Amino acid sequence: MNKQIAYLFFLTFYSFFTFSQVVLEEKNQAKTLFGFQYSIAYPLNIVKNNDIIQQVDSVTLLEIKNKRSYLFGMEIRQYFTHIFSLQTGINFIRRNYDNTITNDSITTSRLQFIGYEIPCMALAYLRLTKNIYMDNAVGFSANFYPSDVAIPHFYGMRKRWVNFGLLANVGWEIRNENLGIFFIGFSYQYQFKHMFDILYFKSDVTGTGNSRNQIGGSYFSLNFKYFFPQNSKK
Repeated sequence: MNKQIAYLFFLTFYSFFTFSQVVLEEKNQAKTLFGFQYSIAYPLNIVKNNDIIQQVDSVTLLEIKNKRSYLFGMEIRQYFTHIFSLQTGINFIRRNYDNTITNDSITTSRLQFIGYEIPCMALAYLRLTKNIYMDNAVGFSANFYPSDVAIPHFYGMRKRWVNFGLLANVGWEIRNENLGIFFIGFSYQYQFKHMFDILYFKSDVTGTGNSRNQIGGSYFSLNFKYFFPQNSKK
């Protein structure tokens, strides 16, 4: 009986100590963090295949392949508790498309389409060890496309100035009071409407195009993030 009472007392004391430690960490933790990210975006094509293979006419075959893209920017994280926060920022993204025209000869070119993203996500954390956390986040992104783009035989025409998408993210981060926060994770963005049209012209980028294809903006990305050291309250 005495052992059971001692064991119950130990569990109560340990739970109280752990809870007090978490409360103390939340009290000392900086509420707003600043950082930056670098991501590699892959054309996963879960919902729609954006690679185009089209027989334009009897002698012309057109191929448009969605290639790996890159984005980078800065982020702001606002903590509400030790396991919940909101995160936003602004990112620059460059989308790459390789074009191949096959007729009497083979002609290749690359179309690069740039944009800016403003994500807004709610993050929840699962504490794995003292300094390692698992992140889960959902939210949306406002994607802005500043202009059309033209290269020989191709014209990329944006469909709208802003395109909205859903974001889902999972990752892991190491928190260090002196060094900052290091994060690695994965994201998927699904954009509700297609991003732009690619028009192909046989002779020049004038007049009526010989073909027109819709290109979506959804992608899968590998993310690397760093947040500057916290200015904790002592």
